[in-house]
Amino acid sequence: MSKRSLQSFAAELKVTTFLDYRAYLQELYDRAKAATSPYSYLLFAQDLGFAPSNMIRLVVARKRQLADKTAQAIVKALDLRKADRRYFLALVKHSNARSPAARDRHFQEMLAAKQEAIAATPDSRRMLFFSEWYYPVVRELLRVDGISLDPAVLAARLFPAVSADKIAAAIALLRTIADDGPILLPEDATAGELSITRYHQAMLDVAKDAVAAVPHGQRDFNALTVALSVENFQKLRDLARVLCAESLTLEAKPQTRDCVAQLNLQLFKLTKAS
Repeated sequence: MSKRSLQSFAAELKVTTFLDYRAYLQELYDRAKAATSPYSYLLFAQDLGFAPSNMIRLVVARKRQLADKTAQAIVKALDLRKADRRYFLALVKHSNARSPAARDRHFQEMLAAKQEAIAATPDSRRMLFFSEWYYPVVRELLRVDGISLDPAVLAARLFPAVSADKIAAAIALLRTIADDGPILLPEDATAGELSITRYHQAMLDVAKDAVAAVPHGQRDFNALTVALSVENFQKLRDLARVLCAESLTLEAKPQTRDCVAQLNLQLFKLTKAS
């Protein structure tokens, strides 16, 4: 297969729609194999600029990581440029990162590249809405009865502190998305996944600060570590979803709105399957 053909497949695939670089390489290989017979991982490695070997097969099979230097060679072979190039390299680094700080840094790089890739689309503004924890908070704060539209006044009401300039930018963004009704996640699945992941990460940071900074009477924190069956784990997931649905029903009732609150629910396994 010619390098030009592989590059055309790469352009069609749009790397910024993948959250796993191995899945991207696997899909690229599958398309090349469907177009060229016979085709193998040995030839695939060669087309990517390496000596014929099973290296890429081991990477796709999750038996080996893709080194940064190898990732650089792949983006060159596939002619990935600008946002696509930065996204793929950040995706590889994020997957390989060992520390939370490194993972977060490379995740931010993925977000920025994805934002550039979908610029000038409705999804871009929706993605931006979930990029800062205080954007959804400002939207709800504007629904509080008798609230001023002055960014400085709004900033004074928020915890943690947010500058008036950032509040003004949030209001400007809200005017471009929707005047009323729910803010939808981006239609692009990858943009949606990146957006909601970043939103949860940011809100967990806010919750961490709230444990010590928010007065006891204005917060409620509970945590449980339990050993239970897979079936009962699923029941807990269902209970969490019921609580969220009931919370929205409560919020929709006529009432005097004088505060904005955040309800975070996290349920996750702390052990791997045996």
